[in-house]
Amino acid sequence: MNREAIQFAKILKKSGHSLTDPRKRLFKLLGSGKAMSVNEIVSALPYDRSTIYRTLELFQKLGIVVEVHLGWKHKFELSDMFQHHHHHLTCINCGKVLPLKEDKELENSIAHLSSRSSFKPVDHQLEIRGFCMNCQNKY
Repeated sequence: MNREAIQFAKILKKSGHSLTDPRKRLFKLLGSGKAMSVNEIVSALPYDRSTIYRTLELFQKLGIVVEVHLGWKHKFELSDMFQHHHHHLTCINCGKVLPLKEDKELENSIAHLSSRSSFKPVDHQLEIRGFCMNCQNKY
C-alpha cells in the first residue's frame, strides 16, 4: 500500500469504520486526480447510487474528500490531505476542468487578504472560468 492508502485506512480505523470494498474502490477512483460527479462515480463503480452517496457523505465527514463546485456542477475529489492543494480552470463552453497547481504567491495573497479582515481561513476553493485551448479556437 502507498502512503495515501495507509493514511486512508488509518482514518477509517480511528473513526470506527471498516475498510470495505466500496470504500477502497471509491478512494482509488478519486485518487486518479480527477474531480468527479456522482453520476461519473456511479458509472465507474459497480455499486448502487445510495452506497455511493453514503460513502461520499462519510468521506466528507472524515475529511477524506471535498465537494467542489465547478460552474453549476458539484464534483468530488480527494482532500488536500491526499493530494497537492490546487485550484481549477473550468471551460465555460465544453465543461473541461483542469487543475491549477498550487501557487505560493496566490496562497500568500489569500492569507494576507484574510488577515487584513482578521479572518483565519481553514480551507478555500478557487475556480477560474474561461475557455480551454480547444474552445478558444472556436470563438
